[in-house]
Amino acid sequence: MGTIICNPRAIYTQNPYLNCTYQFSLIFIETITFKQIIMKNSILKLKYFVLLSSFIVIACSKDGAVGPAGPQGEQGIQGNPGQDGEDGTDGQDGENGNANVQTYIFDTSTYDFGGLNYLLIEFPELTEGVLKNDAILFFIRRTDAFDVDGQQISAYYPIPSKSLNHLIEVEMGVGGFYVVFYDNSTNAPVTDLYEGQYDLVKVVVIESSNTQTLGKNTKTEWFSKLKMEGVDINNYQQVMNYFGLED
Repeated sequence: MGTIICNPRAIYTQNPYLNCTYQFSLIFIETITFKQIIMKNSILKLKYFVLLSSFIVIACSKDGAVGPAGPQGEQGIQGNPGQDGEDGTDGQDGENGNANVQTYIFDTSTYDFGGLNYLLIEFPELTEGVLKNDAILFFIRRTDAFDVDGQQISAYYPIPSKSLNHLIEVEMGVGGFYVVFYDNSTNAPVTDLYEGQYDLVKVVVIESSNTQTLGKNTKTEWFSKLKMEGVDINNYQQVMNYFGLED
């Protein structure tokens, strides 16, 4: 019978990823020889080499160094679009916007004509730029007008216009204007005007949105716009209502 020789050896190795140390125990059974005569002059030799390994974790720590992030995966297939939502409720219409409109009121109730046929009114806001570019509307109030029932009332008349027996004109300049009165039938200057007969003058200035446009074109555009929207610029009440001005 042969001899069995056991030669245990220990091998250590380090796992760099898990921060672990392993011990491998190797047991070598070097040679096993059986001699047995099976038949004449025949020798059968069997050699076995057996490697037995036992896996023993010597040291392992849970917290290892974090490895680098892997590459980003491919984008997934886009899903089908969802159904359209229901239409919202319509909002209310907004109020009509107004241009930059200024109103100037001049009290002429105590104006002493002194036999003259005009009112002279200083108006510092009447600049050269306003005269060239902006639309200007004049109205004058007469206190001795009469309604359809014959009652005396105050009524607004546009300038220029005919006010009962008077023809009224306006002459503008930088810094002021004249309101001039003529006889309706003869066109002669009126010389019998009295204090309080015309007690108020109202001036409406509609500012142009384009000061580079020639004054004539700008004013024409404004007057055309008002006419298209059904506003009679000679009707005091319509002008006040359109621009939302106080009476």
